Order: sequence, then C-alpha cells, then structure tokens
Amino acid sequence: MAMKIEIVERSGNAVVVECGSCRGTGESRHKRFCKACNGTGHVTLMCESEEIPIVSCSSCRGTGESQELVYCRACQGVGVVPAYGKYKIRKVERVD
Repeated sequence: MAMKIEIVERSGNAVVVECGSCRGTGESRHKRFCKACNGTGHVTLMCESEEIPIVSCSSCRGTGESQELVYCRACQGVGVVPAYGKYKIRKVERVD
C-alpha cells in the first residue's frame, strides 16, 4: 500500500508506523447500531392483516450493526501514524 504524506514541520527521523488503534485497517473498532432496526437485526412490517411479519432488516442485512464505514479517529482512516520524533503532519492519504 502506497502512502502520500505531507509533512509541514519535522525534527528528527520521520517514521510512519501502523496505527495501534485500528491495527492498520483505518476503520474504527467501535460498531454502530443500525438506526433502521435499533440494533435488533429485524423489523416488523405493518400490514392491514392481523398477522404482522417480522423480517430481517434490509439496511444492516440482519446483523444489527450499521454498514456505514466509521474511520479511526487516531489516524483519520489512513491506517498509519507518525512515530519517533516530533512532527507536524498536514495530510496523510492512501494512494492505490
């Protein structure tokens, strides 16, 4: 994986390491509950008949977790962070 790093100010040797918070994935490890089913994984359909069917939630596909990607706050979704030295980094982004 290639990285584009824009360093504003540097003192010491620049070293970029895998983010310890997300283990290099760039995603938050905190899961968000699906808003459509409130995390249950199923929804109740309102019908005119007396029987009310319960079906899997189409938003989360029955998992109860949001399918929305949540980026890691420590690395802003990049998967790497600077280490060893004092740096001011303006921007780090993945280049595929």
